[in-house]
Amino acid sequence: MKKPKRSLSAGVALVVGLMVALSALNLRHSSNNSVPTRIDDGFVPSIRRTDAVRFNDVAPISERRGAGLNSNPVLESTIPPPGAVSSNAVAEVEVAAALEPDSSAADRDVALRQKMLAWTEADPLSALAWAMELSDETERNTALATLCNKLAERHPADAVALAETLQLDKSANTVLPALVQQWAAADLSGALIWIDAHATGAQRDEMLARAAYVWSQNEPAAAAQMVVEQMSGGEAQIEAAISVLHQWALRDFAGAAAWVELFPESPTRTRALEELGGIQSYQSMRTQ
Repeated sequence: MKKPKRSLSAGVALVVGLMVALSALNLRHSSNNSVPTRIDDGFVPSIRRTDAVRFNDVAPISERRGAGLNSNPVLESTIPPPGAVSSNAVAEVEVAAALEPDSSAADRDVALRQKMLAWTEADPLSALAWAMELSDETERNTALATLCNKLAERHPADAVALAETLQLDKSANTVLPALVQQWAAADLSGALIWIDAHATGAQRDEMLARAAYVWSQNEPAAAAQMVVEQMSGGEAQIEAAISVLHQWALRDFAGAAAWVELFPESPTRTRALEELGGIQSYQSMRTQ
């Protein structure tokens, strides 16, 4: 087992500082409430303007869940106060055993994830302190990402804030988008506000695509409009559009087909028609 870089007490102190920093995070939408419009009519056509999302009509996250460290639901109901944290020696030994050097890299990865999930459920602050002290960067990021994913099951907004503070978006490009998708499933408006205020570039497009997938399961037309108006033109936008189209066609085939009719002649239109054809064939087989 690799030795930690810092003592456990130093790690706990660092975590306490981290939680204080989390309480100061500003998750409010920027003062400019306009929705960016980046439409690429050459690939994905715009549809009727929808008022389904008006960022300025949604209460900021800090107002909806209360502001400050003491009102943070993760700190209140999931993570115990620093004085209540034990060394959790049994859990630490179990996770450490998963990292024995005799194990293969794949076995170590699976074992680390499994043990971190269980430890996070029982004592997330101790698990966080231990994970931050791992000297192997890959294993440390794996442990921290696993912890954030577990926390996201109950408090996705706080899990996103924690992952951002831990800079997991710089170590693995899929960590934050996956957490944001969990957030969108629980609170779509909150997730969209955060994306609009925090995410940029390719990562923003990835997060919007995941949010669009979630949204498309209930309001596919609105999700399609978001893909058209807020995502950068290119491959990411096309993939998101096809994903939304699939969900739309499963729920309203005629509506999805009408959208595809607006596509200009292009490889994207061909692919969209093929997607519709596949769904139509599948649905025909089910009714036979």
